[in-house]
Amino acid sequence: MHKVQAYLERIQIILKTPKSNSISMALNHKTSSKKRRIIMLGRSFQKCFGQDISNLAINGNSPEEIVKYCKINEEFRISYETTMNSLFYALFGHPGGFGISQYKGLLAKDQRREYIKLLESRV
Repeated sequence: MHKVQAYLERIQIILKTPKSNSISMALNHKTSSKKRRIIMLGRSFQKCFGQDISNLAINGNSPEEIVKYCKINEEFRISYETTMNSLFYALFGHPGGFGISQYKGLLAKDQRREYIKLLESRV
């Protein structure tokens, strides 16, 4: 349950991220580089696992179940934390910023709301 709560908190941060690069200027280079990598991985997840990720989310699977089913950690050889953060971007999209163009998430607006409600019900 704690993981779901943390996931929900990250979703709220992502959805509230401004579309400007002002945040990246305030971050140190290492943090900014890590954030850029996570955002770009979200796009890669969409390309590699898009249909699977969206179907699993729509069918009520948790983020942990999605990662496990798609074997994202093994495929990309990245940490669990990076995988989970990038999955947010794959599902919800990126509003632009950090020198990366915006992109849409795999879930439509109404699907995002339903998915958030589902996750909240599990907390």
